[in-house]
Amino acid sequence: MEHHGVATGVRLVQAIRFADDQAITASSEKDLQRMMKALERISEEYRMRINLKKTKVMMFTKGQPR
Repeated sequence: MEHHGVATGVRLVQAIRFADDQAITASSEKDLQRMMKALERISEEYRMRINLKKTKVMMFTKGQPR
């Protein structure tokens, strides 16, 4: 099983959740796409919808947002 996310010290952070919100973290665009596909599959399985109007992407390079 592959693990995707962002390493923070000794932990691998894949998602941050609060209430009905979720932030997905990835170290590459390819990893983020894989994680989004997995979220899509799980959302369909549980008949949930992702609100695209509230969906955002933020990229960081060497500690600076792009």
